[in-house]
Amino acid sequence: MNIFGEINHYRIVKLLYTLYMAIFMFIIEINIFSPMPSNRIGIKDFLILIILGVLMEYLNYKEKKPKLILLIVLAIDLIYSVIFYWFGSSENYCILSFMLNLIYILIHNKFNEPNIDNYHYKSLGKILNIILVLSILFYGFLTPYEINYLFKAYLAYLISYILLLRESRRYSFKLYKKEDNIMTSIYVIFIIFMFTPICNKIIQGIIGVLGKLLELVAYIIATMLYYTIGMVILKLKEFIKGNAVKTPSNESKDIFNLMKETLKDKNPNAVYNTWFFILAYSIIIISIILLLIYVFKKFSLRTIEKDGFVQIREKVDNIPFMKKRKRVSYGNNKDKNKNLIFVYYRKFLMLAWKKGLYKNYMTSRQVKGMVRTEISNKDEELKILSEVYNEAKFSNHNLNEEKVKNVENAYKEVKKVLK
Repeated sequence: MNIFGEINHYRIVKLLYTLYMAIFMFIIEINIFSPMPSNRIGIKDFLILIILGVLMEYLNYKEKKPKLILLIVLAIDLIYSVIFYWFGSSENYCILSFMLNLIYILIHNKFNEPNIDNYHYKSLGKILNIILVLSILFYGFLTPYEINYLFKAYLAYLISYILLLRESRRYSFKLYKKEDNIMTSIYVIFIIFMFTPICNKIIQGIIGVLGKLLELVAYIIATMLYYTIGMVILKLKEFIKGNAVKTPSNESKDIFNLMKETLKDKNPNAVYNTWFFILAYSIIIISIILLLIYVFKKFSLRTIEKDGFVQIREKVDNIPFMKKRKRVSYGNNKDKNKNLIFVYYRKFLMLAWKKGLYKNYMTSRQVKGMVRTEISNKDEELKILSEVYNEAKFSNHNLNEEKVKNVENAYKEVKKVLK
């Protein structure tokens, strides 16, 4: 059991969860602050959300008391709100900032679970997506400044959600590698960098180039539609009226020459019906959506039931420029109680490792024997940790909440004397 790889990957997933929740709350804050032109939201508001989230995860990982964790993050939230809003704006903005960060703290804890569960994150995503759709009501107040931040926030939200689902799924089925964690960390740094002032000009330049390219592609599609479908409709219309067909250019010219003339004019009115532009943009948007769905399916993990277990296969098939690879693992991801037992047992192994009592090659029985030489009067607790862990790992049946509670209590008792 590679406890170091699992712990590192566990932290990566928790970091992605914090980033995902911070971006969601940042989008909400942009919409709420948008009707208040005297106060602009910025990168400082995004960074404080990440800091509060990371701090909560760190204190939870260190198993500090929940009340102490809440007290610390509320104190930091209050200090931040006073410094940046009371002194800089007014007490009303200070209170609003404090309350929004408080809401973020509460929902971060509400939806945060000690175990890594891909199904939980999927359900959470559905709830947050609905809330973001409802936030469209505030879009009428947005200025170009907020739109710039909002565009980057939605892009970061999408990237972080995809990464969270993928990494949580890979963690549950032990499909992790050190290189993958490094790449995920790079993605996280890139997402944060997107909101820095330095990145604004770069993104604006990219958006400008993409906008011109999109306009050109839409113009070409609209022109093609006009000189194919549009000409047919025009002839039918003239035929019904009984008049001669009047074409916008010399009929002796073929369609390609007509398109060249139209594009050369650089005038949207040259494509005689603006509805073809609307249709062209619709085709482009639908094509992009279908492409994203295609890529998502190609990179998704197939789930196959086999003998009561879940077999997971990573699909990167039929993509010529990608190296084909498949990873297979077995495990029942739907049993949350088993996942909780694994969480507590990993924490136990970390305690043993810090004391020099655990090596990667050891079995659970060997770990129990080594720890027994270090502490006394905890034989029953060590037995529970070892036996329930083996049952969770090797059995096909689900485990009840009582066994999870027993493992949790046993871990806490061992921790008191193994620190």
